[in-house]
Parts: sequence; structure tokens; C-alpha cells
Amino acid sequence: QGSPRPPREQARAARIRRVPPAAMASRDWSSLQVSAATRRFISETGFTRMTPVQAIAIPLLLNHRDVSVEACTGSGKTLSFLIPVAEILMRCEPPKATPFNVGAAILAPTRELAGQIHEVLGALLEAAGREDADAGGRLRRQLFVGGADAKAAAAALSRVDDRGRLQVAVATPGRLRALMGLAGKERLNFKPLEVLVFDEADRLLQLGFSSDIDAVLSAAPKQRRTGLFSA
Repeated sequence: QGSPRPPREQARAARIRRVPPAAMASRDWSSLQVSAATRRFISETGFTRMTPVQAIAIPLLLNHRDVSVEACTGSGKTLSFLIPVAEILMRCEPPKATPFNVGAAILAPTRELAGQIHEVLGALLEAAGREDADAGGRLRRQLFVGGADAKAAAAALSRVDDRGRLQVAVATPGRLRALMGLAGKERLNFKPLEVLVFDEADRLLQLGFSSDIDAVLSAAPKQRRTGLFSA
């Protein structure tokens, strides 16, 4: 038997491992319809061509498709979802009435992996801000992982007032669920959520996060893009 997968999400996702090479029209970064802010980040990284996974996943997510990706470590899958997340949210108009608006949630099985994703996202948003201060200024990143007192984290969250901005929440499922309970669903506004990503989705289920994932799914709007990324 293979690793378990979230069935609701898996059934409707484009399974990238089955997409033939001909589906990749181009692996040139210039072929992507992305903002100057994202192009600046790509230029600063020094990457000249997309990896096969990036060449398929990024356009699909940008074109309102769900994806299910099976790719080995080192295949570039982190940027496969971070670039679409940033692009999609930079095009959105953030709500101005609520103080903490979750525009995207990225769930990872360990705090170490969540920290790595958060760090790469920071570099992307910094480059975006240097190119387009208005677009970059509308986005914030938050890291929610275990290792610190959940009540203290919820208290700190309750003091955040980022009206007019969208948050990218990078989190372990248990901590995000705990904060949803402690801070209140009305505090973490999931209504503007555009993208939900499960990184190392197989491990998320193997490690027993099913009930936490269900809680996040229940808060997320049905009209969204979902990405499942597994090794």
C-alpha cells in the first residue's frame, strides 16, 4: 500500500507525475506571465531555467488549477508553490476591515521544514518589495510552529493589526489549529484564502495530522487553489 493522501484534495488535483514532457511548453523563466517583482527575485537567485516540476506546477497554479506533485528533494518544488502564492496574492485586494487576513496557508510536517519555507518566502517578498513597494507591502509572512507556548503565541497574534494586508501563514498543522482555537476563527480570517499548500503531504498524514488538517480545511473557502507536494 502507498502512503495515504487527503482524498478530497487528491481527487481533483492535476497529477503532475503523469503529465508528459510535451506539456512543458518552455522551461524559460521568461515564458511565465509573472510580475516584475517576481522576475527580480528570479534574476537575483541566478536560476536561468525552471526545473521540470516548476515548468508544470507554476503555470497550473497561476491558472486556477489544483496540483498534486510527486518530486524528489532538490527538484525545486518549494519555488513551485511559493512563486504562485506570491503572484496570486500580489494581485488581490486585501480586506481592510479585519486585522489578520490569511491569503495563503502552507502546511509542513516539521518546524524545521516550515522554517526553511518561511526563509525562502522572506527572500522572495524582500525582492518583490524592492521592485514594487506597493505590491510587496501588501504581503506579510508568519511562521506558526511548535516549540513555544501556544497561549503566548495567541496573545501576540491578538495584537497584530495588519488591515489592508494579506498574510502567508507557514505552519505545522497542530500549531495552526491551536492558534485557530485560542485566538478565535474570527481573529484568523480565512475568508480571503486563495492558496492552500500541503508540503510533504504524505508525511503530514503519516505523522497523524489528519484531524488538524480537517480543521484547517473546514476554515478554508472551497473556492481556492490547493497544492499537494510529496517526495
